[in-house]
Amino acid sequence: MTPPVGFLGLGRMGGPMVAVLLAAGRRVRAYDVTPAAVERAAAAGAEPAASVSDVLAGVDALITMLPDERAVEAVSGELLAAWPRGLLWIEMSSSAPATTRALAAALRARGGLLLDAPVTGGTWGAASGELTIMVGGDDEAFGRARPLLEILGRTVVRVGSEPGAGDAAKAVNQLVMAINTIAAVEGLALALREGVDPRALVTALQAGAGASEALGTKVGRFALEGRYDSGFTIDQLRKDLRIALEAAETAGLAPGLAARTRALWDSLAAAGHGPEDHTRAIPLLLARDDLTLP
Repeated sequence: MTPPVGFLGLGRMGGPMVAVLLAAGRRVRAYDVTPAAVERAAAAGAEPAASVSDVLAGVDALITMLPDERAVEAVSGELLAAWPRGLLWIEMSSSAPATTRALAAALRARGGLLLDAPVTGGTWGAASGELTIMVGGDDEAFGRARPLLEILGRTVVRVGSEPGAGDAAKAVNQLVMAINTIAAVEGLALALREGVDPRALVTALQAGAGASEALGTKVGRFALEGRYDSGFTIDQLRKDLRIALEAAETAGLAPGLAARTRALWDSLAAAGHGPEDHTRAIPLLLARDDLTLP
């Protein structure tokens, strides 16, 4: 019988991902600090683990899907102390490149392998197995991880040969998305002031050089339909922007547009909107210019 996959972190993303693995016929040994999350995974068919280190018992790989690099660091000591030689760690959290590189070095010293494979696609992609996965790791680690990643994602792209490359690519993705969303809002504000039909605007721009996922999806599919349920909050995006700007600072860069964009998202959180879906930023920012969506 094929050994189970260890899975640590059963939240909004991890829980649905475990369900996808189970549906594909993979055994899963699962743990989360929230007992109710472990119970839900067990009810779906996963083998419950009793602790962070217990999730390693008898598995052929460990997947972690945790909120941020701080959560990864919090469990790393217990994991490393119990790590079986040769085991593969597939780190899928939205973490920091520097954290991942340090973990990879520590794991390598214990005879283990690590690659990072953060995702984009939100809770819908997690539940449907259609995530986009950005992978950093060497040939051996990628070869071993790929069958699992292809269950969880529709698009699996190896963006670098060293751990940390995946986290860097995810940070860039989130940074560009955050900037594009602000750009879409500012363009929409001008269009509304000038009496342009916003739905027609989206159709026209999506066929031209102004096209973007932010305009087509966040404005067209969510805000203009009065839907704010993408499954990704303003606070979650702010976390990703923090990681991106800290990585930029470490790399000796000073991206001014990114810093100004972060300040706008931070201002929404300061006004109490952090827990709301990030697509809510569109009407909230428009309201600052006394504009509303039709």
